[in-house]
Amino acid sequence: MPYRLSRHIWPMLLLAALTLAGCREEPWNPEVAGLVNGRPIARAAVNRVLEWGFYPQLGQDGERGGAVAVSQVLDKLIDEQLILAEAGKAGLTVSEAEVQQLEKALDTAWFGVKPPPAERDELRQALRNQILLRKMTEKVMVDNRVLAANEWAAFWEGWPKNAHRRFLVRALMIPPLVELPEIPERQRASLDQLGEYFEAEGFSVIISEPFWLSESRAEPEILAALEAALESALEERRPVGPFRLEASWAAYEALEFDPGPSLEEELRTAAQAFEELAGERAFQAWLKDLKAAADIRINPSLAGLASTEEKLEEDI
Repeated sequence: MPYRLSRHIWPMLLLAALTLAGCREEPWNPEVAGLVNGRPIARAAVNRVLEWGFYPQLGQDGERGGAVAVSQVLDKLIDEQLILAEAGKAGLTVSEAEVQQLEKALDTAWFGVKPPPAERDELRQALRNQILLRKMTEKVMVDNRVLAANEWAAFWEGWPKNAHRRFLVRALMIPPLVELPEIPERQRASLDQLGEYFEAEGFSVIISEPFWLSESRAEPEILAALEAALESALEERRPVGPFRLEASWAAYEALEFDPGPSLEEELRTAAQAFEELAGERAFQAWLKDLKAAADIRINPSLAGLASTEEKLEEDI
């Protein structure tokens, strides 16, 4: 599975390292935000998320916005600590080659920008944790998923078949008018001729360069007309339309048809999506049970979360 990186990845990865290694004092030291099965979550880890602004709603809804953000941060860190502990129990490991591969991808995504030297060791540990989180998540999704035949039947019934078919077209765009004049049949021989007719009638027109028009971007009647035009035996494809769109009238000339994947390929893609959905459900159920059985304690100073944002920022 390819790694997905964003411009915020290295500070986010540092969270995992901070969570596990940031503090080991007995509660309730001010540096401890919470305990998960006796292991501390560093307050610095929560601070880091808030400092980098990963939750846009923080501060936008007053104290409630700050409380929601802190709650989400703590919940994320608790989840990660529980998953990493289970990864250890399952005997999952990370090789140096895997860390180097992710480091290389990270370096590319950041265009060679490196984190401060003091944070590089933490970053490497965070990379290992990130890989372990992915491996454990994938393991649970595969081991625990249930692929029910009746659910698959309903899933396939609702799968958007033929959603990827598309037409290569040129479009003639006409400003939105209440009415268009009746178009003489002789003016419909080509899109260019149709454009010349409207210009002669005093309308402003634009003819586009060829582009792909897919099911998601066109009404069924337009696609049906384009399909019929392509099936015509005429060497010169006659334009279809004009059709009334939201912001204009449009006529199209069909140049090429891409039917998209075959039924076999559609089935394969749908089956993969169904397995991923079943795996995600299984993972969420597994994580819910894991949290229910865990001993999770939050620092009493954060219990109300009423002014947590200010309390956390004091330590930044």
